[in-house]
Parts: sequence; structure tokens; C-alpha cells
Amino acid sequence: MSADELERPRSSGEHQEVPLVSEPTGVESPGIFRRLPIVCFFIALIYFLIGRLRFPRRFVARSFEIDEDQVFTVFRYMKRRTEREHSHVGPVVLVVRFHFARFSQTANRRLSLIPILLIAGFPGFHEKIWMINEENGEWLGLYEWETERVAKDYEKSFVLRLMTRRAEEGSVSLRIIRGASVSGYLQKKDRSIAQ
Repeated sequence: MSADELERPRSSGEHQEVPLVSEPTGVESPGIFRRLPIVCFFIALIYFLIGRLRFPRRFVARSFEIDEDQVFTVFRYMKRRTEREHSHVGPVVLVVRFHFARFSQTANRRLSLIPILLIAGFPGFHEKIWMINEENGEWLGLYEWETERVAKDYEKSFVLRLMTRRAEEGSVSLRIIRGASVSGYLQKKDRSIAQ
């Protein structure tokens, strides 16, 4: 198992799930200019051009039982190469779950390519996994962020608001898992389903 497949150590024994309305961590947020969509786009484009933005195949086409109630299959994995010098309050995983209001699964997979550079260039981004329950059309995004504060900034971002507008009303749920990595979160799924 490679070093980046291992979950980083945590100060407490288990992941701690918290709603997005929990108290601020005290970590200063990036300035508004740095969070503008056009700035995020160009920063991510630079990451891509210099080889710091990758699309590993590691989890793609594998299925996992999430929250012990649904099977989701990974169809895309994006990772930004970082030094991973996390602050004492990070990293965190943001779990976003929803149903799209219209279009087929195939069309929505293609449309999900559009905001990739807006996500990858957002301050504090590390990784994202796109998943779908092919039986009922529910979508799930797993994001790894530098800190809880930047995950909460992303909740208010243009790109997440855009996704929310395309979702069925009332179908969007968000939660933060403290002290977790995307890889660690999936590895913790003891009931992962082999393809």
C-alpha cells in the first residue's frame, strides 16, 4: 500500500462527522478575489499544465456501499498534487449528495466536466470523487479540503450553487467528516463491493 493510500493519523480515534453549520474553526478564509470563479479557473488551468492536476484510475468503476443504504459507483477521480502540509484543524472530507432535476445520467456525467477547473482551483482543494447510484440516479461527491473552513467556503461558492440549482428541490445534503481523507473514507467502507 502506497503512502498516499494510507489514511493520515488523527488525534481522536475515529472520524468525526459534523453538519456544515458547526462553529467556525478560527482558520482564516482566503480572500474573496482568490475565490472568484475566473481566478479558480486559471489557477486550475496552471495546475493542469504543470502536471499538478491528475485524474487517477484508482477508484474508477469500483462500487461502494455508502451509509449502509446505497451502492455508488465511482466514475471520475481528480487529485491535485500538494505538499499535504495540513493545518492542525484539517483535512476534512465534504460529502455532497443529491438528485439532478433533469437530463439522463449520461448527459449529467458529461455536464459534470464543465465545472472541473472551478473546483480544482478553489483554495484548499485536494481531491474529488464523483459517484452515482445507477439504480436510482442519486449522485454523490466526495471532496477533500485542506480545512473545515475552506470546505464551508466552498459551500457558498458559485460552482456549488450552480449544482444546487440543477438538483431536485430538497434533494441536496451536505456533511463534513473531520480528520479524514477521501482515500481513507473509501477504505473505511468495509462493505465495498468488488467489481
